[in-house]
Amino acid sequence: MEHSSSKLNFSTVSKPTVDLKKIGELNEYVCSLLGIFLNMLLCYLILFKTTSRLQIYKRVLLQNCFLDIFYNVINSVTHCQADFKEGNFFVLLNGPLRHLPMPWAAYSIALWVFALFFCVTGVPIQFLFRVYQHVNQSMHLPPEILDVHRQITTTLMVQAVAPIVICLLPIVLFVTGCFLYLNIPGAGIIINFMFAWIPLVNSLITIIAIKTYRHFCFGWMSKFKYRIHQSSTFFNYVAN
Repeated sequence: MEHSSSKLNFSTVSKPTVDLKKIGELNEYVCSLLGIFLNMLLCYLILFKTTSRLQIYKRVLLQNCFLDIFYNVINSVTHCQADFKEGNFFVLLNGPLRHLPMPWAAYSIALWVFALFFCVTGVPIQFLFRVYQHVNQSMHLPPEILDVHRQITTTLMVQAVAPIVICLLPIVLFVTGCFLYLNIPGAGIIINFMFAWIPLVNSLITIIAIKTYRHFCFGWMSKFKYRIHQSSTFFNYVAN
């Protein structure tokens, strides 16, 4: 999007005092590694730790994992950074592909945009038309089955809303900055932080929302607390 006919000189983009570029790269690498690890862990949980009542949702949960992994891989390779200056909006490659010539650089940016919106829209569309409607029509089911449905509904609802908020908020800020001809040093880098969080947030939400996965991943904390309590009780008994 461009409001001025003059060619934008990328070297004139203001640089903040703090080296936000290095912080942004660190954010990309950390979120990418954690996102891939958590999504691989989630795939393992879905394949081997899913209860019989959750079996019908395995395909839906795996689909969400594959969407997140696909976006995570593309984002890790491209490290696309969107920014705005004086009414101009642009996207740059900062990852391993940053030295690609045209038109391959443009193709890489287009692939990143596709992966981002595919990840953001894939969950809400299938959730609204395949899961939420089915659950609303199944209120006659036993309480145990309804509890499973509620876990899946909570998981998919948060997964549907969170990425949209994380994605739409930066878009609104970029559009506002372009139309108002704003020039805020480092704003684009800070706004881009959110894009790397999507796969990480999605996998964490699923692990925390579904009881079986949550107990598998965090059950050791309860056992650890119980052992500490038992040890303290024993020492108090001996001391008295």
